[in-house]
Amino acid sequence: MPDWEALAKERAEELKIAEELEAEQEKQIEELTRERDRAVADKKEAREKLEKERKESNTRIDKLEKENEELKKKASDAQSKLRDIEQQNDDLERKARALEMSLESGESKAEKAIESTAYLQGEVDAKTEEVQHLKAEIKELELEIEVRKLGGGAGAGDAKNKGTETSASRKNAMLMLGLLSKRIANIEAHLG
Repeated sequence: MPDWEALAKERAEELKIAEELEAEQEKQIEELTRERDRAVADKKEAREKLEKERKESNTRIDKLEKENEELKKKASDAQSKLRDIEQQNDDLERKARALEMSLESGESKAEKAIESTAYLQGEVDAKTEEVQHLKAEIKELELEIEVRKLGGGAGAGDAKNKGTETSASRKNAMLMLGLLSKRIANIEAHLG
């Protein structure tokens, strides 16, 4: 006949071992659950951190791209201004060369004008001297004519010859006087 007490005791020990194993398993399950929860939380935190860093990185990249675009625009504007300044500089250099050539041309013209003026002044002086000389000749001729007019008191025979000579001389003198007067008038008109 079986020993119920021994069986009961054995059964109690088995139950105790089973309870201990179950308790141990519960403990392990709780520990594993906590570890799983920690892993899930760590994963979530890592994911959030990664997302935050990705957003910050995108923000930095956007900012850098914007700065890069601004720098490109500034560089383009600076290049454009440089081209404008170079063009203005070329224009100024051309104007300076043209002005220098104009100045040289003006100086050359001024020198020619001075030479021409000096030449014309010499011509004027020569013509003035010639006019003075011709005026002196006219006075001499007028005086000679007056003297000849007054000098008609010789003998009767001589008077006839002298009258003819005087008349011819008078005509010549008057013609010469007219020619000289015209010449003086022409010179004065030319000088005036």
